[in-house]
Amino acid sequence: MTLRTIGMAATALSLAVPAAAQHGPATMSFEPAPEAANGIDTRVELAWRNYRALAAGSLQLSQLSLVELEDVRLLDRAVRGDRPDRRSARQRCLDSELDRLGRAPSRLALRTIDLRCSQR
Repeated sequence: MTLRTIGMAATALSLAVPAAAQHGPATMSFEPAPEAANGIDTRVELAWRNYRALAAGSLQLSQLSLVELEDVRLLDRAVRGDRPDRRSARQRCLDSELDRLGRAPSRLALRTIDLRCSQR
C-alpha cells in the first residue's frame, strides 16, 4: 500500500457524507467514532478494519452501520484507483444492487440480491 493510496482513502473518507443516511440538509459530524474508546482513533482506521474483516469473511455487510458501510465503499474506491475493473459480471451485479439499496442490507435483502445476480 502506497502513501498516495492511503492519502486518497483518508481524503475520500473525510469528505464522505452518506446520502442514504441524510433526510434533511447535508451535515456531517467530525466527532470520533464510538469505537475510539477501544483504541480506534479515526474513521479511516475503522474503515480499514472493517474492509479487512469483510475481505476475510469475519464480518458481514449487514453488520455495518450506514456510515461504516459508506466509509468502506469509499475506501474500496480509493484503493482500486484507476485500475481496470476486473470484477466478474456477478460481482458487478452484486455491487450495483447493494449501491441501489442505499442502506445496510438485511439477511433477506442479501439473499434476494444473491438470487438476482446468480445467473450472471
